[in-house]
Formats: sequence, C-alpha cells, structure tokens
Amino acid sequence: KFVPLAVLTIASFCSSLAFAAEQSFSVGVVDMQTIMSKSTYVIGVRDHLKNGFSARHDALMKKTETLHKQVEDFNKNKTTMNQTEIKKQEDALHAKQTTMQTQQIKFQQEFYQAQEKEMGALMEKVHAVVQNVAQKHHYSIVVTKNQAMFAEPSLFITQEVIDQLG
Repeated sequence: KFVPLAVLTIASFCSSLAFAAEQSFSVGVVDMQTIMSKSTYVIGVRDHLKNGFSARHDALMKKTETLHKQVEDFNKNKTTMNQTEIKKQEDALHAKQTTMQTQQIKFQQEFYQAQEKEMGALMEKVHAVVQNVAQKHHYSIVVTKNQAMFAEPSLFITQEVIDQLG
C-alpha cells in the first residue's frame, strides 16, 4: 500500500513541475529603497508632509528652549528665594513642563497620523505603477530586491517604476 501511494505522489509532483515548466513564468524585481529615495513623486510627498509640520515643530522647539532657559534661571536664582517663592516657581515650571509634554505628544500623534495617511496613499500608487509595469512586461510576479538573494540586472524594473511615478 505504501509504495504505490509514494509512487503516485511522486508522479503527481513531477507532472505538476512539468506543467509549471511549460507555463511562461517571469519575474520582475523592484528596489523600493531606490524608489523611496529617488522618485520625485515620493520626494514631493515627503516635502509636503515636512512643510505641513515644520512651522509647528519649530515653534515647539523654541518653546522647549525657552522652558529649559527658565529652569536654568530658576536653578541659579533659587538660593536667593524664600520657600514660598521656590514652591510657587516650581509649581509654575512643572505646569509649563506638563503643558509642553502634552503639546509634544499631540504634535507627534498628528504627525504620525498624517505620515501614515500619506504613506498609505503613496504605497497604493507605487503598487499600482508596479502592477502596470508588470502587466506591460508580462511578469508573473514582482518581488522586492530585499526578497531576492540574487537577481539578474535585466529583471529590475525600478527605473521604469520611478519614471512612471514621476
């Protein structure tokens, strides 16, 4: 019983391989790191995101510097203050630090949400372009450079994807 089943399994596997060999199977390779660093479209998306948040980032950094300066000044001058003044200024500085931390967290959350949205739309566009190039060249599959241990240079479609992205 076991030998006929093994022979049948091997025969089935071999016929599957023969069928696959008869089919045209071609592979394309895309270097996502190159696309993300050289595509003018991708650079534009990153610049748009940066420009949308840089003014707020700079304002937060300036507030942070001001707060650090106030803490330094307090630490220098507290030896000349009485306990009531020290407590009052410590409470005020603590409140400012708490507000600053809240503003920074809110900024980071909004930035990451915007980045996630932009990158999601970007990846959809990249996927559509890769699919278009793959269909044009009749590729059965497209893998990223990171997924391939070796690939002939002729299999790379990266530049064509960059050209189509803009």
